[in-house]
Amino acid sequence: MEKLTVEIPSQSICIKEAFCPNGHSLMTPDHPLGGCPSIRVHAVSDSGREGDIYLNAWYGNFEVEATISMKEGEVFEIYCPTCRVDLRRPDERCAFCGARMFQLQLPRGSIVEACSRRGCHNHRLKVVDISAQLGRIFDFDTRPRY
Repeated sequence: MEKLTVEIPSQSICIKEAFCPNGHSLMTPDHPLGGCPSIRVHAVSDSGREGDIYLNAWYGNFEVEATISMKEGEVFEIYCPTCRVDLRRPDERCAFCGARMFQLQLPRGSIVEACSRRGCHNHRLKVVDISAQLGRIFDFDTRPRY
């Protein structure tokens, strides 16, 4: 598969659906941040404090609200608040700081990955089914290849 790099202005995309690997919604409409429902994850700090973190759904906005104190540089275990499945990737470490990356599932196989260290802004958005979006931008052939 070929890779396509697209640069977008920070905070120009609001994530409207995010799930754990078991399909539980992580969206929290009753706790909006920046005018969009926030993304709620359960977190355990490296010192054992436990609570929920509400992530801003605007891609590139690092504003969070939490039910626990979060110290700059602290690493968190990140879980689904419903089923407690670990959202961290065992095989993926942050290229900036070495902490484990966590992953949110998006519709159509897309994902968002982010660093589990407070204050590290390493993140990426992987869009898998981009044919329709490219068709809007370019004269793009979306016919199946044989």
